[in-house]
Amino acid sequence: MPLRPPNEDLFEHTRMTFGEHLEELRKVLFRSLIGVAIGVVIGMLFATNVVNWIKTPLTRAITEFMVSQAEGRLKENSGGVVPLEFRTLLGKRLMAPRRIVVDQDQLTRALNKHRPTESTVSTVPTTRFSVRNISPAQAQALSRRLLAAESGSETSQAAIWRALSSDEQNSMRAWGTAQELTSADIENFVRVLNRLASQSELHADPAFTQRLSGSVVDNLFSTEEATGLKELKDGIAQADAPAALQLKCQLNQWLIWSALTPDLNRPDVPFAEIDIWESVEVTAQSLSATEPFMIWMKAGLIVGIVIASPWIFYQIWLFVAAGLYPHEKRYVFYYLPISLGLFLGGAALAFFFVFDPVLKFLLQFNASMGIDPQPRLGEWLSFLLLLPLGFGIAFQLPIVMLFLNMLGIFTIANYLEKWRIAVLVIFIVSMVLTPAEPISMILMAIPLTLLYFLGIAMCRWLRPNRNPFRRAYEP
Repeated sequence: MPLRPPNEDLFEHTRMTFGEHLEELRKVLFRSLIGVAIGVVIGMLFATNVVNWIKTPLTRAITEFMVSQAEGRLKENSGGVVPLEFRTLLGKRLMAPRRIVVDQDQLTRALNKHRPTESTVSTVPTTRFSVRNISPAQAQALSRRLLAAESGSETSQAAIWRALSSDEQNSMRAWGTAQELTSADIENFVRVLNRLASQSELHADPAFTQRLSGSVVDNLFSTEEATGLKELKDGIAQADAPAALQLKCQLNQWLIWSALTPDLNRPDVPFAEIDIWESVEVTAQSLSATEPFMIWMKAGLIVGIVIASPWIFYQIWLFVAAGLYPHEKRYVFYYLPISLGLFLGGAALAFFFVFDPVLKFLLQFNASMGIDPQPRLGEWLSFLLLLPLGFGIAFQLPIVMLFLNMLGIFTIANYLEKWRIAVLVIFIVSMVLTPAEPISMILMAIPLTLLYFLGIAMCRWLRPNRNPFRRAYEP
């Protein structure tokens, strides 16, 4: 007569009640919290160093982005090739040009003040009529108006005509009768207007003196412009010679415009675009006084969790072992280092291989939107601190698969049959655990997909038998 198969549960006397499971869970949570507290205390001691260390990839990514943007601007201005003399500044010295706009008048006065013996610096203030403000049609219409005022005596146009030299009057006749004006003609026309504005006594002509009277000024100009002209007129009598010359030129410009409007546009500020080279320095910003402290606390907490992670995983596996048979508990010591290694491997992958491509993508996307990135301390460091933690937790996938297989919830056949759905779920979970951008999601989903098949291999080769004594009692 064959032997009777024994009860499936040979270790029924070791079974724990539900209350005993809750008590074991309470102990595990308490010991885990003690480990986390000790880890956080240690983490606080190194929180400042960790924050500075975490800022390294952010600083490096933003610096490379700013240098690449500067290189692109230099290529645009130099025919697609960065000048050799600028390569050292960009590559080794990490300097980048910043385009600023300066007033030529102020630049000239500053150069005259600080380099009074320099002969190349003009002592005549820059005038404010520009080629970009006058079209060929306007220049031709103005030339004809001045020709029509040649025989006048009291009009402001006649005063302008009288102030022209004979060569300039001949040029006006040629421009007024020409079929079409060239760009050179426009430049010469603007040069004539600027020379007229530089004549210090033009404003003293009787035709212009009348325009400076109170009622006429108010009718010709807006309230702000009329107030400014009155201040210019009063300032000329009180200023010294160089300053008075500057004020006279400004007054002449507005008087010439008032005489030739609407064919002449308003005087424009003669801006000059200048590139200034400066070191690329990335400084994180905070929007509140408490934000740096909260970042410091968060860094200490996360570092503490990482430091305490071996103890936490050990407690988790002790809780799992409490529900296992005595002959299965030894497997805890096999799976514990694997689980810890997967966690640390995921965190290391995020820090060393994910940060740089993610930051480059985000910065390039900002540039494509025309947005200048300003690194805010709280947002960037929260992103950099939490991403490794998410990777470490997600990399527990093979252990979870093995555990579910041991419980009989999923079989190896189920894992192989539903792998397409599993990959879809992996991408969805990666989207949840990573920031709202595609690079980190892809860089998490691809390793997790590989780990999924690693989990299948672990289920096949590492899973123990349900009952090692069954074969001994079979007939």
